[in-house]
Amino acid sequence: MERNKKINSKKKGDSGEREVVKLLQNWWGKAKIEFKRTPNSGAWDNSGKWKMKGDIICNDITFKYSVEVKRPKNFNIYNVIMSDKYIFWSWWSQTLQQAIKNKMYPLLAIRANGQQWLFITEKVCLKPECNYYYFKNFLNPIQDFYLINNLEYLKKEY
Repeated sequence: MERNKKINSKKKGDSGEREVVKLLQNWWGKAKIEFKRTPNSGAWDNSGKWKMKGDIICNDITFKYSVEVKRPKNFNIYNVIMSDKYIFWSWWSQTLQQAIKNKMYPLLAIRANGQQWLFITEKVCLKPECNYYYFKNFLNPIQDFYLINNLEYLKKEY
């Protein structure tokens, strides 16, 4: 008989943020640049060389992304398309608001259990030759988004 394991969502979220820190560090590829989890789950009032809010912070002023990380048990893109009440829309709204506040570009990283990381952003952030999926929100066009599965599709310079 298999017992249901109780999942500590904070540990799972922290682990997801650490994974994204490593992915961003490898992708960004600049020496002496640090990516870190934001203290207090993004609620940190930062100062000094760390000039952004979100789940991940970076000490490089040329890094223009406000990053939010989500590690849900399940993530179904069909639910995103079919329901404006799906939890994704609150995540994307949070990411957009944070990016606007920080004068940055939004980047939402999502990985469901047993799945690969997916990245949600705006078209301006994508390289012209990349593969992406475009999703239009007819109820709120400001929330249109682009889904990619590889950070290499993102621009590093604007």
